[in-house]
Amino acid sequence: MATTRFITISGVPAERYWKELQSGDAFIWNTIRRKVGFMSRKSRVGLSQRSLLPIISEYWALLTDAKKLEWKAAGALCGLTGWRLYVKDTCAKIINDIAGTIEPSLFHQVWVGQLHIGTPATGLEIIQLHPRSYWVSQKIVGKKSMYEPVVVTEDFALPLKISLFYRAEMLPQDIAPKAQYRAEVWSSYQGQDIINELIVELAFFSNAEYGVFSYGVNEYGVDDDNNDGWLYAEATLSTVLGYVVGYDLYFEFVDLQGDVYVDNIKSEHSSQNWVRDTYCQDINQGFTRAFYQVPKHWAAVVAPVGTFFESTYKKFNP
Repeated sequence: MATTRFITISGVPAERYWKELQSGDAFIWNTIRRKVGFMSRKSRVGLSQRSLLPIISEYWALLTDAKKLEWKAAGALCGLTGWRLYVKDTCAKIINDIAGTIEPSLFHQVWVGQLHIGTPATGLEIIQLHPRSYWVSQKIVGKKSMYEPVVVTEDFALPLKISLFYRAEMLPQDIAPKAQYRAEVWSSYQGQDIINELIVELAFFSNAEYGVFSYGVNEYGVDDDNNDGWLYAEATLSTVLGYVVGYDLYFEFVDLQGDVYVDNIKSEHSSQNWVRDTYCQDINQGFTRAFYQVPKHWAAVVAPVGTFFESTYKKFNP
């Protein structure tokens, strides 16, 4: 027999009382329980006092329509609206205690990858693995702490196009310095393994501090004018001998010291961009609970003392 109970309501309007109740899950424990609000009024007041959104919305309201359109154009490059990109950028600026105004950029958005080579090191090499297939651990929907292995398949089809935006502040340390973003495509032909290299040569320095600027529309059709020292580069591989087994992406620097900042890193084939962490939100992520077969983002190949790679926020000036 079902257990029933009743209560007598006194001193509280009935309408308000019923609004505070909700039905529980009939398949787990059929009951009427107190409605849990997303946030109480007290919590909302406290949040508004700590949140940066009120002051950021005031800054946004002061922008002209033309400037808001510039933020919209920049946001479209990273899948955000102009308002969302402005909020993200302004929050990062305030948290990092950076003074002054910020301008939208078509070359980099908010966080960028920083590859640093300092004394005594003169080189750095990092890799992002792209095998044809690998397993990741994925949370099961509706379960609190249950995961299942899921295979990720990257079906390769030529042409392969790699590209990036970057700003270089490096000085050569020997007679044969090298700075590259490249893909090594592994193909097999008649029992032979062939490594096909697709290389983007990077400038050693590209900002006004070192006296080098690129003006106007470059050879890729990208306007480098007023670029805060940022440049665009790409390369395309159309044919290989045999069939493709897999490929890997590399950043390699030899006989150089300084910094390189990168963003919007892409590796496009099969009408899709396959780079993990294209917008450099956290480039120094290796093996994780989910990515247990390949590093999630980038991993070190050669990283001597004096080098590091990480995501950073910085205000760039021409």
